[in-house]
Amino acid sequence: MIDLLLSLLAATVRLSIPILLAATGETLVQRSGVINIGIEGMLLTGAFCGMVGAHALREMPGLAPWAGLAFSAVSGMMWAVVFAYFSVARRADQIVVGTAINLTALGLTAFLNRMAYAQVTNVIGFGGGSKLVLYIAAFAFVAVMHAFLTLTHLGLLVRATGEHPRAVDTVGVSVVRLRVVCILIGGAFGGLAGGYLLLTNVPTFIEHMSSGRGFIAIAIVIFGRWNALGVLFAALFFGFADALQVRLEAMGFGIPDEFLKMLPYALTLGVLAGYAGKTRAPSAMGVPYRRE
Repeated sequence: MIDLLLSLLAATVRLSIPILLAATGETLVQRSGVINIGIEGMLLTGAFCGMVGAHALREMPGLAPWAGLAFSAVSGMMWAVVFAYFSVARRADQIVVGTAINLTALGLTAFLNRMAYAQVTNVIGFGGGSKLVLYIAAFAFVAVMHAFLTLTHLGLLVRATGEHPRAVDTVGVSVVRLRVVCILIGGAFGGLAGGYLLLTNVPTFIEHMSSGRGFIAIAIVIFGRWNALGVLFAALFFGFADALQVRLEAMGFGIPDEFLKMLPYALTLGVLAGYAGKTRAPSAMGVPYRRE
């Protein structure tokens, strides 16, 4: 029984990390007044580029997974540049731009994978010791993000940009520049989430392997009340539901696999549905800023 609980706990941490990384970056983005639903596409592209980077350095096993992770972060930032240009600089609808990124990433990664990497069955991923480093780093990112948003002057400006951007503008701080920086950081976190997913769980790219984790990350930001520590507990909740689903499927209770695979998403959305009315989003979130 104790072994089962320890195994469930370990799986909870392992499965929560991709969601936690994506949601941590999205917390910063939404605090600045922008909602980036394109995080799903960034996560998927991060997974693909993680495979590309690890495969490119396959002759150097010690560096290969780290190169993959670096490729993942850069790919997320590249999508973030596209998102920031259209949604912030050009003031296009953020939901439309994010949806376009998701659809493009879905088709582009599938096409490139079939064209260039159809014969690549697996790449070098992270081992036990390296995984522990990644776990610690992910939780450290949460602590740093929480301290940044709550204890620093720049973090106060980010939060003010999401609430009253005109007030920030009047003190001489560029709202556009601040939002763009937050989007770039959020994109890097989204890419890292995808790279982690591939390089620690499944050492090969599978089309649509993000499986909606980007959208769940957005839900978890709401569940966590746009607070980094709240996001941490929400991500662990999803990781626990995901780990529980895997254990139940392995035990075989005669429940159809399709219903078990729905469990983590159903639990997360169920809790969100009962909890969302008690939260308040940043006032200016989703509203393009126009300087008069």
